[in-house]
Amino acid sequence: MLTLTWELFLDGLREIWAHKFRSLLTMTGIILAVASVVSVMALIEGSKAAMREGMVELGGVERIGVHRDDPPEEQESIRDRSPGLTMADVEIIQNNIEGITAMDPELHIGSHRIRYGGQRPPRQAVIGVSPPHFPVTNLILDEGRLLNDLDLFLENRVVVLGSAARDNVFGIPEDEPGLNVVGEWILIRNQPFKVIGVLEQSEHPRFRQARENGEIDRLGRYTDGRRGTMRNHFQWRNNRIYLPITTTASVFRSEFQDADEADRSLTYLGVQVEDPANLERIAEQMETLLFISHRGIQDFRVDTRLDWAERIERNIRNLAIQGFMIAGISLVVGGIGITNIMMASISERIREIGIRKSIGATGRAIFSMILVESTLICLIGGLLGLAGAFGLIDLIANLTEEEAEPIVTTWSLIVGLSFAVSVGIMAGLYPAAKASRLDPITALRYE
Repeated sequence: MLTLTWELFLDGLREIWAHKFRSLLTMTGIILAVASVVSVMALIEGSKAAMREGMVELGGVERIGVHRDDPPEEQESIRDRSPGLTMADVEIIQNNIEGITAMDPELHIGSHRIRYGGQRPPRQAVIGVSPPHFPVTNLILDEGRLLNDLDLFLENRVVVLGSAARDNVFGIPEDEPGLNVVGEWILIRNQPFKVIGVLEQSEHPRFRQARENGEIDRLGRYTDGRRGTMRNHFQWRNNRIYLPITTTASVFRSEFQDADEADRSLTYLGVQVEDPANLERIAEQMETLLFISHRGIQDFRVDTRLDWAERIERNIRNLAIQGFMIAGISLVVGGIGITNIMMASISERIREIGIRKSIGATGRAIFSMILVESTLICLIGGLLGLAGAFGLIDLIANLTEEEAEPIVTTWSLIVGLSFAVSVGIMAGLYPAAKASRLDPITALRYE
C-alpha cells in the first residue's frame, strides 16, 4: 500500500513537472488564497495583541467607567430632575460597594492655549483629577511630585504636565528634552498655576520596544534611514495638563452652563476593582445606585474594559470575515481552475488511461492517480502561498500602523495549508471519477 501511494505521488510530480508553466498558472489562485488566509489571521492576531498590550498600559481590564450620556427620548423633558454625575456619586459608590480599590473622577474643561512668557503654544487638554488618577492609569512621574489630597482640600493652583505639554508650553525642542520646569508659573485662561511635576512620556508598548531596540528615536523617527515615523498611539496622554479636580471646578466656573454645575459635574468616573471576576457584579450594583441617585433618569452609561475589548474584538472579527470571504472567493476560483485543467489533462491522456486499464489498472487506481495529482497541485500551491504570505505580511507591516504589527502563528499556517489541500481534493473528485469510468477500448481508439 505504501509503495503504491509513493508511486502515485511520483507520477503526480512527474506530470506536474512535465507541464510546469501550466501547473504554475493553475496554482496561482491557490497561492493568492493561502497567502490571503494567513495574512488575515496574522492581522487578527496582531490586532488582538496590540489591543491587550494597550489595555494593560492604560491600567488593565480591572476598570469600570461611568460616562455622562443623553437620557432616552422619553426622559428628555424631565432630565433636569437628575443632579448629573457628581462627586456625591463617588461617595455613594465608595460607601456601598465592596471590592473597589480606587475611585478616579475626572472633570474635562476642553483644550486651552497655555501661556508662559510671551509664547503662544498649541492648545493643550486641561483635566481636573484626583491623586489616584496617576497610579490607576499607569502614569509615571518624571520630575517633581504628583497631586496629593492636600492639593484637593486647599484647592491649590498647581499642575502636573504631560511630557509633550511641557515641551509645547515652554518651547522646548522635542528632540532636546531636559529642561527642568518644576516651580515655573503658567497661565491657563489668564489664571496662574504652578508646575509641580512632569510625567514620563507615555508610549504604546510596541513604540517603546522599538525605541529601546534603537529602531526609532524619541519622536518615532526611524534610525535606519527609512522615511516617515512610527506613530505613538498614546501621544494624546502626553498632551494633557492635570489640575486638582476641586481647583478645576472652582476656578473655571465659566466653562459650565451654570455656576452650580461647576461644583457638582463630572465628565467621567473611573472605578478600579480588586478582582476582575467581580467586574460585572460591581458594574450592575453601580448602575442600580446611580439610577437611584439620579432620580430614575438614565443620563449616564456604565461600561467595563471587558465591554470595550469585546466591541473591539467584534469589529476585528467582522473585518476578518470580510477578509476570509475574499480569500474564499480566490480558493473557489482556484478550485474551478484546477478542475478545468484536470479535465483538459484527462482529454490529453485518454490513450494513456486506456493503456493503463488494458494492462490491469483498476478504475480505483485511475481515480487515485488523478486525485493525487490534483491534491499535489494544491499542496505545492499552498506551500508557495505560505512563502508568499510572509512577503505580503511584511508589506502590510510596512504600510500599516506598527502598533498592529501582524503576528504569524503555527495555527494560521496549518489552516492555510489545510484549505489548499481540501480544495485540491474537492477539485479533483469530478475529473478523477470521470477518468476512472473511461472504457479502455474506447480510450485506446481515441486519436
